[in-house]
Amino acid sequence: MQVVTPDFFEWQEESLAFTLAPSMGASIQDKSCPICGKRALGCDHDFDQMARAVGCREQRPLEIEEKPQVFAHALDVAGYRPPIAECDAPVVVDNPKDAIGSSKAPTSTLSEAVLAEVGVGMMEGSLKYGRHNYRVAAIRAEVYYDAVHRHLRRWWAGEDIDADSGLSHITKAICTLFVLRDCMITGQLKDDRPPGIDPKFFDELDAKASALVKKYPNPKAPVTAKDRVGA
Repeated sequence: MQVVTPDFFEWQEESLAFTLAPSMGASIQDKSCPICGKRALGCDHDFDQMARAVGCREQRPLEIEEKPQVFAHALDVAGYRPPIAECDAPVVVDNPKDAIGSSKAPTSTLSEAVLAEVGVGMMEGSLKYGRHNYRVAAIRAEVYYDAVHRHLRRWWAGEDIDADSGLSHITKAICTLFVLRDCMITGQLKDDRPPGIDPKFFDELDAKASALVKKYPNPKAPVTAKDRVGA
């Protein structure tokens, strides 16, 4: 803990922010309101109120806990989120733009990490065959079905990384499905699937599986790769 008196504060009236003097080794992240403790740019107190609050604390120094500086490149910290200025404005539930936007196809529901990996995987295909080549050259369902299963098979058998791309086999499978679905949407898929099976067949299998779960309510734990001798 470090005892801080008003002499150590510097004020910026134009931005309603206050910070520790440079001699104290402070950074922009130390800016906070001396009244409520929130970020000075995001609280409800104006400059005069914060100035008066500091002035009345001359006899009772404010104690501020020293915190380690967080740098924007510290991405190796789990769950790292760079500091941002938060808006304390009340949420308007009847905002017309919000109402319209919330009913449209979103992208905020997707994992940016997975999308970035898929982007690299699709880049590999672009360099090999030309970007979006599948938009003009139709693909066969059989070829892509087999490709997806090859990646899933290897991953399930314990091989995590695809040797050709250096990416996860799961990522490569997703890339394959991306192209497959795109061709279904754009009409570039040659549907060479075999004659179909009555869906009731699979429904009946699901019912049998459900009955087995009820019959054995306390199943044995599965044997995994971690249980392998010497693993």
